[in-house]
Amino acid sequence: MDVLKQYTIGDETKIRLVQLRTEKFNETVEMLARNLRNGKITLAMWEEEMRTQLRLFHTGCAAIGKGSWGACTSSDWGKVGAILKEQYKYLHRFARDIYDKAETITEKAIAWRAKLYGAKGGFTAAYVQAGDIAGMLPWIPRDGSTACLNNCKCAWYLSEGDPSPDGIKQVDALWQLHPAEHCADCVARDGHVEHLFVTADTYVPSQIGGYGGTFKEKGPGRGWWAPPKGTHTAANVPGGSDEKGTPFGEAASSGAVGSEHPLDGGITEGKLVEYEGDGKGVWKKMSAADGFHDGNSEVAAYRVSQLLGGDNVPETVFSQGGTSQQFIGDLRIGESLLYEDIAHLGLREVESIVALDVVCDNRDRHLGNFGIDSTGKLWAIDHGHSQWAHFSTSNKASMWNNRLLTNIREAAVRKRQNRADDRLDPWKTPSQGRFKFSNKAIARWRQITREQWEAAFEGVSREGNVNPDAGWQNLQYIVNAGEVTW
Repeated sequence: MDVLKQYTIGDETKIRLVQLRTEKFNETVEMLARNLRNGKITLAMWEEEMRTQLRLFHTGCAAIGKGSWGACTSSDWGKVGAILKEQYKYLHRFARDIYDKAETITEKAIAWRAKLYGAKGGFTAAYVQAGDIAGMLPWIPRDGSTACLNNCKCAWYLSEGDPSPDGIKQVDALWQLHPAEHCADCVARDGHVEHLFVTADTYVPSQIGGYGGTFKEKGPGRGWWAPPKGTHTAANVPGGSDEKGTPFGEAASSGAVGSEHPLDGGITEGKLVEYEGDGKGVWKKMSAADGFHDGNSEVAAYRVSQLLGGDNVPETVFSQGGTSQQFIGDLRIGESLLYEDIAHLGLREVESIVALDVVCDNRDRHLGNFGIDSTGKLWAIDHGHSQWAHFSTSNKASMWNNRLLTNIREAAVRKRQNRADDRLDPWKTPSQGRFKFSNKAIARWRQITREQWEAAFEGVSREGNVNPDAGWQNLQYIVNAGEVTW
């Protein structure tokens, strides 16, 4: 048996074995429910045996997901331990419910609820299967983030490139549906791609998930790539030479205006323009009476944000002698947000914006220059006042003025303390602080070449504030230091 445990199994076999494990688990819990109602075992004995079956089930699914028992690491078993701890907590509540309803609860009801625990095995297999990449992906099949919950049959397909000279490799992950009935959430994710950057020795599975579905013989294979649906990536907007490649970019660049309306509320001499082609944009002059605004900086900041991989700055292009930034219709600006609106944000979700502010020396990240849309996504706007200076006390001053970070930290404190929600603090700023970037982000930014960087500034005037050389040096500072302090 010990020898068999070391055999490595393929993806098709994994799917079949998890299904067999689940069926065996369900048979066992049905028997336990029958023995409990027939008086052959006590409630305490039933709960203890259920704990044993859960442990055997999840450790078995973990080993299947990783390919063999021997392939599982201490980190993998730590993941399983955390899952079991949660399952044991739910199980104890279940036992209390049985006790409270001892006179009325049926064998069938106990068995039905007990079998729900078996649906979690697919998540355990997928979570362990993902290895260190699990924390880099936005979701894992059966993690409960879709309407189908533990019944999700979708999978990530992964392809890894050759390592770079400094030991970093790119991993592309594609979310695909398996032959089955799917919820609307999974259908919306179909075709979504994540581009990850990891060290050369990172374990990369060929597939993550797919449990409960039919094995797909056709995978994407090594070297495939496709941009995420509905997004703009550094791969297709590195230099702005293809600004007309998107519906909004083409409409805004054409200058064909359907209607326009003046804007106030802090918008630098701007107007809301509805284009005849597609969408609305916030149009601004190239320079403004305040003497600080530079439209070239708006376009450059958008392109740099794409290189950084954050996708948090609305598309911005040159248009009608000025610039136009895609209008996010449901955006709630920071000044109108409550702490509860940003409590879901973590520092990892804002690091690309923090990096952008340091790279382009943006000293203007106040509450009016970021917002949250109806999906909870964070957007950064208005980069016309960026100074593009070399990293120095000026950049540190800009970080000191970063009320986005300040309010996110405050939201986390309020969430922990269960304090009453109120509006974000428009004045509170930290006198000193430290922001450490994730290894994933640093690895990605290290891959940006000087050629890609220069291409991002194609058509951008250097006569105003924009200084690509200073921006490049600021990026190298971040990559080498891994953090910023102020």
